[in-house]
Amino acid sequence: MKKILRLVRENKVDALVLDLSSNGGGSLQDAVEIAGLFFREGNVVKQSSRDPINGEITLPDKDPLVDYSGPLVVLTSRVTASASEIVSGTLKDYRRAVIVGADHTFGKGTVQSVEDLPQKLGALKTTIGLYFIPGGESTQHIGVVSDIVFPSALSTEDIGEKTLDYSLPPKKIKPFLSAEAFIPPGQIGGWTLIDYKKMIPKLKANSEKRVETNVDFKKIRSDIAKNKKREKNGEIVIGELLKDREESNKEDKENEGKTYEESKLARNERYLKRADIQEAMNIAADLALLEGAGVDIKLSTTNKINEIKINEIKSDETKN
Repeated sequence: MKKILRLVRENKVDALVLDLSSNGGGSLQDAVEIAGLFFREGNVVKQSSRDPINGEITLPDKDPLVDYSGPLVVLTSRVTASASEIVSGTLKDYRRAVIVGADHTFGKGTVQSVEDLPQKLGALKTTIGLYFIPGGESTQHIGVVSDIVFPSALSTEDIGEKTLDYSLPPKKIKPFLSAEAFIPPGQIGGWTLIDYKKMIPKLKANSEKRVETNVDFKKIRSDIAKNKKREKNGEIVIGELLKDREESNKEDKENEGKTYEESKLARNERYLKRADIQEAMNIAADLALLEGAGVDIKLSTTNKINEIKINEIKSDETKN
């Protein structure tokens, strides 16, 4: 991640999209360190516990270096979970990034311990506490709420921690934000706080205009409406399932005979054409204009990426 952000700085990228929309989580320590790349040192997550000896544990980022201080957008979805929710929630609480995508993330905010059973009979996983982000909210159930929402095929009521049997309810504690995390603009590593009264309404209004006329988002809305109707009626349309399989087979055939690099390039091209990626990039471009012009600026309401320089870091460059 540090290597990629170094390339971002060297290429003088005007705005950055951190895509966590397909990220189901990972290492807690990695989440702390990744969140800390975008602000100066400070608290990232607090772990509660029923253990009277250990109690609450606060995990801060201790690296004072800001690896990227420019405009930042985080793309999420209903499957963004666990450690990814800690990253996105922390960046939102510090007003460091604009969160966009689905209405909210998965909502997995519980802490588990794993103990091996005797005679190699497996392991016992026990929920022992909750994770809290700096604003004092747990990510349990509701997850991280987006500042700007657009249609997603994953935004269904059967995806999320709250749909699981016996899932713990969310809780709230006293905020534990660190004042030292912020560096004022103009200083080395300085960044602009997201102004929720001025910036978000402008960004949201322009995003809604683009999404309303976007062909891909219209199709997503139509598919969501069809699926809801079918679920209500208990229908399964075989033709739709076969169509999905045909599209998958078509993609496999297109990759036949291609080298690994050629297949990866084709996959990256499809990725960049995704409606949510395109709109996240549009919002990032708008955010860069807002931060650079003190909010009072006319933003793009078209579906074309703003004429602002947003460099694409090539995947092969990240190997260097």
